[in-house]
Amino acid sequence: GLQQADDGDAALAEDFLSLLQQHAVDFTLAWRRLADAAAGDANPLRALFAEAAAVNPWLQRWQARAERDGGSAAQRAARMRLANPWIIPRNHRVEEALAAASTQLDLKPFDTLLAALRQPYDEDPARAAYAQPAPAQLTAGYRTFCGT
Repeated sequence: GLQQADDGDAALAEDFLSLLQQHAVDFTLAWRRLADAAAGDANPLRALFAEAAAVNPWLQRWQARAERDGGSAAQRAARMRLANPWIIPRNHRVEEALAAASTQLDLKPFDTLLAALRQPYDEDPARAAYAQPAPAQLTAGYRTFCGT
């Protein structure tokens, strides 16, 4: 959402990524919820963390940086929502669609997934399941490879 580069921007972004990794927060949803914070509501971002307050020190730094950048909060949030998708092709959803198509000859899960992916920036409650990461029990020990 920032328009002008600043010397500390790379470190700020790296610190956010480290924070997400340290707290096992989904990267896609975190960037999307950061847009909510830009619009004035940081609670959806905090809710992604097991310890909601863990993001507060970084968030204060980011908010101070955003204020120095200028522009309105609404414009910043809109730019961020255009750059950060809500829905991505998550492995568990792709695998569900592939399994249904290959074992049951059922293309409906594929068609539904494809429809969601055609509008990745639109937060439609009817497609909320496609925005969510896989449950932890499904991803425990899960490995993916390029091209899958």
